[in-house]
Amino acid sequence: MGQNNLLKAISVFAFLALAAWSCWATETSLHLLLPGIPVVLLWVIVIAFFILASYGTKMIVDSLNQDIYMEKRGLKLIAGIIIVILFWLFFSMPTNTHTFFYKNAIHDVVTEDITTTSQYLTQLSENIMTEKAIEDAILKKQSALDAELNALEQEILNPQRTGDGTIAKDIRARIAKILEIAEFHDLGTTEGKSVQKLKQLVSMYRKAAYDQFELTKINIYKLYENQGVNKSVRDEAKKILVNLKIAEDGIRDDMLDLDDADEVKKLNGHLSKGYALISNNRALVSFTNEDDTIRYTENSKNTQITKLLSVWDVWVSYLKGTDFRGRGMLLWIMLSILVDLGAFLFFDIAFKKDQYTI
Repeated sequence: MGQNNLLKAISVFAFLALAAWSCWATETSLHLLLPGIPVVLLWVIVIAFFILASYGTKMIVDSLNQDIYMEKRGLKLIAGIIIVILFWLFFSMPTNTHTFFYKNAIHDVVTEDITTTSQYLTQLSENIMTEKAIEDAILKKQSALDAELNALEQEILNPQRTGDGTIAKDIRARIAKILEIAEFHDLGTTEGKSVQKLKQLVSMYRKAAYDQFELTKINIYKLYENQGVNKSVRDEAKKILVNLKIAEDGIRDDMLDLDDADEVKKLNGHLSKGYALISNNRALVSFTNEDDTIRYTENSKNTQITKLLSVWDVWVSYLKGTDFRGRGMLLWIMLSILVDLGAFLFFDIAFKKDQYTI
């Protein structure tokens, strides 16, 4: 009898310890998802639901125990299963897994989210996409111009038809089109000129073309700058970048607590603004890969932190195999199950009916 009482006392203690851990994990998950709800209210709900889940497992165990008398055994077995499914499988286990996963992943996810978002905001703040487009446009035109000037040189110096003839005129027309001018003028007659004189003429054409190309480049700058990031967007991007840098420094110096739902929510607010700005100016951003394109355009309302804060999003992402891959989710599922099953086991031992009763 004494050993039985000792076992029950130990079981009660073990149940309370594991139940406390489980309830803490559940409350933490709910607080991350719903920071506006008072913590006290969350604790009341969590404890009540865990007790119900524990009692559900006891109903199942008692229903299967043929050594005790029980009316409506089958009905109570079904009721116990329903209670366990509702209050454990759909509530306690998913939220506990979410908390364990969140604690393990939050630092890496926040760091990656800040780094990637800052990268694209920097493109907007510095108008990088437009600058690159300008450089590419200039290089493309310069390459085309050099090719035509080389063709013009070969034509003028062609020993079979030296000089600036009909074919050369056609080449000069193409050069004019590249330079975006009406005509690339003939610089003088070439009939009877020596090879040296013809080479001088080629040099004159090159100099005239390059001088005009400087004006063409100015026009390219004006064209792309009008299509680039406007000042208000650049200023907003810079503002968000400053806030993200402050948060990044705070994390590095242990001044920003990522376990604090309010702190994380504040940081997430800055990231959400960054996502929205990037999405609204997507044409002016060069995304590194297709995943980032989808992340900042199609899913721009959900930052990585937003998803991590939500027990629902974490589980959906895990089951779909999309976000948070390779972060050991299965381990935290197993840990959550073992903690709760341990608590239920000790609850059943502590309050087991061990004699035939009516």
